[in-house]
Amino acid sequence: MLSRLEELTQGFLSIAIRPLSFNYKDGVDYVNDFKWFAAGLSLAYLISIFAIKTVMANRKAFELTSLLHFWNAWLAAFSLLGSVVVGFQLAADVFTQGFDATVCETTPVWHDLSGYMQWIFALSKIAEFGDTFLIVLRKKPLIFLHWYHHVMTMNYALFSYPAGQGYNAWIVWLNLTVHAVMYSYYLLKSAGFRVPAWVAQIITSSQIFQFLSTLLIQARAVQLYRRDECPQLNEFIFGCYQESVDYAHDFKWFAAFLSIAYVVAIFSLQAFMVNKKAFQLKSLLHFWNAWLAIFSLIGAAIIGWQLATDFFTLGFDATVCETTSVWHGLSGYMQLLFGLSKIAEFGDTFLIVLRKRPLIFLHWYHHVMTLNYAMFSYPFGQGYNAWIVWLNLTVHAVMYSYYMLKSAGVRVPAWVAQIITSSQIFQFLATLLIQARAVQLYRRNECAEFNEFIFGWCLLMELSYVALFGHFFYESYLSGGRKNKYLKEKETPTHKKDE
Repeated sequence: MLSRLEELTQGFLSIAIRPLSFNYKDGVDYVNDFKWFAAGLSLAYLISIFAIKTVMANRKAFELTSLLHFWNAWLAAFSLLGSVVVGFQLAADVFTQGFDATVCETTPVWHDLSGYMQWIFALSKIAEFGDTFLIVLRKKPLIFLHWYHHVMTMNYALFSYPAGQGYNAWIVWLNLTVHAVMYSYYLLKSAGFRVPAWVAQIITSSQIFQFLSTLLIQARAVQLYRRDECPQLNEFIFGCYQESVDYAHDFKWFAAFLSIAYVVAIFSLQAFMVNKKAFQLKSLLHFWNAWLAIFSLIGAAIIGWQLATDFFTLGFDATVCETTSVWHGLSGYMQLLFGLSKIAEFGDTFLIVLRKRPLIFLHWYHHVMTLNYAMFSYPFGQGYNAWIVWLNLTVHAVMYSYYMLKSAGVRVPAWVAQIITSSQIFQFLATLLIQARAVQLYRRNECAEFNEFIFGWCLLMELSYVALFGHFFYESYLSGGRKNKYLKEKETPTHKKDE
């Protein structure tokens, strides 16, 4: 272990002392040697922070004021310097080689001083683990988002670096720019300066803007890749439709088995909880609704953008009957994740049962049906499924955001729940209209990829959803008003369903 650390240290120093003559290949060689060690550090980091948090439970918090000043100061200075160096060269590359080259190639920004700063950026994500230790030692709240993004960013930075993905230079520059402002803000706060509350809001907004900008840059990379103009694009990150089809073929029967296990488990757990006190699970509920809201919003944006592009370039009929571009690249990757996410959404039901909330047939029926349809239909490449996925993600983005606000104690007008339920019914009706167009084209022999079995399954599923959700809406809002039995449970209709 010590000899390994010595090798890594010597390798680091041999590159670190030559910032002006940095060569990307040297950085790749070092990162290839280092990345698995870094993955081990991630695990050690997680164990350490929660171990320290446990130890600190009955101890007095450390102040660490001077250390905090220094920590925020060096990260602010490093981020500012990196942002200027990388940004200057990135701008030069855009003006000399064009934006597309910076997205798809390792342009000059990957070499010399700017390349050196990108290499140091990746390694600095290990140093940023120190943020968490300062939080834990000072007994400040440690949320999932904090340690999750530290682990994910560090591992992505190191594992993607050797692949030479041009768009990563933009990710690095955006991150450094936001961090320069963010750590400067932390520095002022730790020094006792009164900073207006809106500054924190702007910083958080800029972080969200950073992520959305990255998605747009990646969308351009995929577009160029589909034209064979981006040879360095790594499909592991974006996904490949044919590989996804093969995976879905292998996975679908396991998903069916999971569905059976899910139904058995929820009713067994419900019986077990009869004489038990309900769990509150507030923190878990906040997290659960938040991640599903974010995932749905990102998925809706990515798929919606590509679906709109296909619509305007190929026409609506092509999107209904063919596996157009929306099935490939980043949007195709999101469609595969959508299918797999239906397994994760089983968690909705366990949260209902553990909190001893009413569990109705509609809830678990639609979970089982949607998962199995998603996995069994995926390999057949039914074009209209892309519309189903986009509609579902769009409704879910709103619905889980509503859940998140409710779980956080925010008072949301009752009519919002009614609109969400109405939008779900609209989603099913829109799907039926899209399917009607697919049938019309199929009967004209203009829909070659049409599969009658999958179509029939989808048709029956959507009709059952219209009937069940429609009945729920009637019972909840039109029959008996707010004295209805559903509203007595203080549950909105969407608390029991979320296709």
